[in-house]
Amino acid sequence: MESFTWMSPRTAELIIGPALPLSLLAALLIAAAVSDLRRFLIPNAIALAVGALGLVFQLQTGGPIGAAALVAGVLLLVGFVAYAVRLIGAGDVKLFAALALWAGPGEIAPLLLQTALLGGALSILWVLSGPLRQGLMVAGFDVAVEPPRRIPYGLAIAGGGLLLIARLWPPL
Repeated sequence: MESFTWMSPRTAELIIGPALPLSLLAALLIAAAVSDLRRFLIPNAIALAVGALGLVFQLQTGGPIGAAALVAGVLLLVGFVAYAVRLIGAGDVKLFAALALWAGPGEIAPLLLQTALLGGALSILWVLSGPLRQGLMVAGFDVAVEPPRRIPYGLAIAGGGLLLIARLWPPL
């Protein structure tokens, strides 16, 4: 910490410690949401980076890395079954499993619940977006009147992840 003599030891500890990976996670979740909204695609590189940073976070904080990996593995398995029957996209499955590495067993239930609630709200808004789409079309924007049949669930996953960050953020 000597190289950070211009700041307090607590500030340096937060920057080097969990605040940096949590900040990077927020940026990756926003990138995943934007990509899913624009292209209905969550790049593998984003899911991989989220997972790798989740492992780093668990190591930094002394979290239950084995249990977190088990939770992520189970979600990956269940998610790919849901993908096989076309309930969810593969990118959504990979992103959520990677996010589970951050949550671990202690935070997985709130993450699941919040993501599901945000997904439900997103689905309702998506279906009711017809009048907004018509207004955008009248204003000259190139949009379809009917919303696409697919829902960019990466937005709900990102929202759940941002709420997870709020719970994991170290007190200042």
